[in-house]
Amino acid sequence: MRKIIGFLLLSWSTFTVAADAPHRILSLAPNITEILFDIGAGDQVVAVDRNSTYPDEAAKLPKVSVTDDTSAEAILGFKPDLVLMAPTQDNITEEATLEKFNVPVEKIDVQRLKDLSAAYIKLGKLTGHEKEAATKSKQLQDQFDQLIKQAKPKKQLNVFFQLATNPLITVNNKTVIGDVISLCGGENIFGKELLSAPRVSLEAVIKANPDVIVSDQPHTLHTDWQKWPEMTAVKNQHLYAIPPDLIDRPGPRLIDGARLMCRAFRDVAQEKK
Repeated sequence: MRKIIGFLLLSWSTFTVAADAPHRILSLAPNITEILFDIGAGDQVVAVDRNSTYPDEAAKLPKVSVTDDTSAEAILGFKPDLVLMAPTQDNITEEATLEKFNVPVEKIDVQRLKDLSAAYIKLGKLTGHEKEAATKSKQLQDQFDQLIKQAKPKKQLNVFFQLATNPLITVNNKTVIGDVISLCGGENIFGKELLSAPRVSLEAVIKANPDVIVSDQPHTLHTDWQKWPEMTAVKNQHLYAIPPDLIDRPGPRLIDGARLMCRAFRDVAQEKK
């Protein structure tokens, strides 16, 4: 009988969160939200930012409007015992006020692809899901490693990534998207820019004459560029759209965006043979 009780207690402890782990988490970034649900901490999340629409369980949660004037009072209304945000969101909360109410604030920084694993591990420790986070992190890394091993274009393709249209914004090499471009065998035509998301002129893109244009704006990609048929990417219709949720959010679905980009580059390379 004691053995049975001991087994039941062990089984229960395996599937429950430690008492000292946060049980009312507020996530203010969609990639953080997705990682939390990926590691099994979704039940501890009580509210998310308005862009956190995945998975379905997150979409159903109460939303916090993440703007420059988001106040600590709005956050405190959810009675969180942990607030998670990206480092760029310093201006949306009054951290000093939150600290007065003993609400810890943690920032999850994923600027490069290599930072994704560390984000998993940190969130695992913060939420009491260390084992799940380690497992999920390794699975994701294995998938990226497998993608790296796949055949890439023998000749690097010049790539323009369109992050926004008006103004025209792209990314440099020191970004997650820049890392994915390199991983897939592409050469980012604005990779050496100092800013991570620099504004560029249309003239500069035309002059660089990329082999491929990739955008996170599927609804306007083709209409935006058809006016410039002299460009190699446009002439050959090497215009590829990747849903923003899959390429702009460094979380569990980034591997899906990376697969789409790598497949696009392989298709272009196949046509050039």
